[in-house]
Amino acid sequence: MAVRHGLGRYPGLRSDRVVAVEIVPVAAPSLVARLGLPTAPAALTRWPQIHDGERKGWHLWFQAQGIDDIGAPRGPSFDDSGLLLQAVLAGQGAGLLPAALVARDIADGRLVKLADITLLETFAYYLVYPDAHRERPKVAAFRAWMLGAALSDARNT
Repeated sequence: MAVRHGLGRYPGLRSDRVVAVEIVPVAAPSLVARLGLPTAPAALTRWPQIHDGERKGWHLWFQAQGIDDIGAPRGPSFDDSGLLLQAVLAGQGAGLLPAALVARDIADGRLVKLADITLLETFAYYLVYPDAHRERPKVAAFRAWMLGAALSDARNT
């Protein structure tokens, strides 16, 4: 079992949506110094981008901003948000990351927020596991606990 951030489509695995999170586009200060702070979300279509493993995050984010014509995704992609964060910190491009994950980096000046925070419902955290293991007691218990905790938290916010 694992918790993955993305669109929930992982070949050979069952996906249960746990929670959507607020996403924010960020970049290293060195990249912002080179390219300038974007004046509008559309300006980010011309920036180098670091992508999620499915290469869909930026497309969804641009759509949420009312921007449809962004071209094909280019640039590196990572299945792991920690690796994606490291690539962004290294100045390889702008990245879309959970706002809570990068809040300290933004506050400490290691990252620059490039646009407003956005909630993308389908770009979420998913509990993933082989479908064949769904009925195993440990898998079923953990799944019930995880989804129950997420539901309880959603009710309290």
